[in-house]
Amino acid sequence: MTALNEDLYKDLRVVPPIINTTTKVRQQVVAITTSSARTNLAALMPGLAGDGALDGQYLDFTADGGNVYLFFNNADAGTIDETATGAGVTVAGAVIFNGQTKPYIVPNGYTWVVAKGSAACNLRIAVSSQPPGRNFGTSLEDM
Repeated sequence: MTALNEDLYKDLRVVPPIINTTTKVRQQVVAITTSSARTNLAALMPGLAGDGALDGQYLDFTADGGNVYLFFNNADAGTIDETATGAGVTVAGAVIFNGQTKPYIVPNGYTWVVAKGSAACNLRIAVSSQPPGRNFGTSLEDM
């Protein structure tokens, strides 16, 4: 399958938030403050990293209660300065405005999310696509 076809395939495999189980956490809410904080998605959503879900599935990120500035990192490091400009290491690569949702595919190995809010708020994270290669006939437990 070509890269374009794989992207189209994933776009057609959108799923709603599915209940968490004892073995897989498919949705999570992270408290965000006005200070930079780092969250490891692999630890936050157990059961997903082991089956490659953090490398190929879309995760929806929703800002709830304030704007959220963020970037992904491959280590427990980094801080955000939302006023920084240029290409410095503190520049936030994205901002999710309050009430908006952005889908991301977590780059391989970049499971750390560095985030900071414009106010105390929540960052809602939910798996929003099936893993590559699975179809709708697959049990929801396998997602």
